[in-house]
Amino acid sequence: MQTVVFLHPSWDASPSGGDKFNRRIIANARRYRFPLQSVRMEPRVPIGAEFHPDPMGTQTRRKKVSQRLRLWDSLLMGCYPALERQDGPWRDAFLMHYLPSMSPALDARARSQARILEDRIAAQVSFFVATGRGLAAVLRERYPQVASFVCEPGVDAVFPRVRRKAREGGDAPIHLLSVAHLMAAKGYRDLLSVLQQMEGRRWHWHIVGSREADAEFTREFDRLAARLIGSNRIVFHGSLSSAALARLMVSMDVFVAASYFESYGMALAEAVAAGLPVVGTRVGEATRIVGEAESARLVPVGDRDAFAVALMALLDTPGRCSASCCRRPPVRGWNDAFADFAAACRAGMHGLAG
Repeated sequence: MQTVVFLHPSWDASPSGGDKFNRRIIANARRYRFPLQSVRMEPRVPIGAEFHPDPMGTQTRRKKVSQRLRLWDSLLMGCYPALERQDGPWRDAFLMHYLPSMSPALDARARSQARILEDRIAAQVSFFVATGRGLAAVLRERYPQVASFVCEPGVDAVFPRVRRKAREGGDAPIHLLSVAHLMAAKGYRDLLSVLQQMEGRRWHWHIVGSREADAEFTREFDRLAARLIGSNRIVFHGSLSSAALARLMVSMDVFVAASYFESYGMALAEAVAAGLPVVGTRVGEATRIVGEAESARLVPVGDRDAFAVALMALLDTPGRCSASCCRRPPVRGWNDAFADFAAACRAGMHGLAG
């Protein structure tokens, strides 16, 4: 099999779920000696420009990409159509973490522009690799002429090993956990509204994720939540490694997620693997991730009243937040994810050969 050149953004100090996905795939490619060449690209840097050294030890020299397949990360979609197409033996494919036009955070004009961009890309690429089954279904419906494969994320092995502390009895505070960058599309306004209605109860809300992802929204959130932040009822932990997040989960009682849009739901999968009860929205693959767990409640996107009812029902049901309440489903690991990734690349390249 010829080398797959994987073009992806640089890592930053506050990695997204997509960054984690990319890191794990690249690490497994090296482990299994799969011919994947990692190439970091900054947005709007054209092919042929200097590629930045990759922190994982690959691609440090100035060179043009001329292998047979270039796999683009969807975070680079904005610069792809502007690239000058060059004659050569390669073909392009896209690893789709998301479709921007599906984001509820965009207004009608921005959504239309995103769709034009996506259509233009679909007209040029040979296949897609989607990180969620639902996303793959949308791609197949929109672009039936382009093959779409599925490679869903895995869960780091540290999460299934979490052993949560037994809850204290009586009126002990409930510790709620959210894992997502502080952004409007992650439903933080809804969560704040729900918890403000529950101020009479003893709770602490722990937020893991970057506060720099959306500076304007962070300022708004800080203003709306100033009193709760000042009294330490809302605690920001910043971005954490998987190991640090797993350590935090030891003392958490409920995972809460009100996201408006996900392709899969990596943080939700990690919480379920760690045995945390869940109250969340029906986005991405949430229904399949939580399965039939009695300690999981999923509600429609944006329905604050339903979210509040679901959270209260979970908190008021004896034993539902205990350390032993959750049946942990089989965990999909990153080896499984990489097997799907490798199979997708092989199938896509076989299609090119055919």
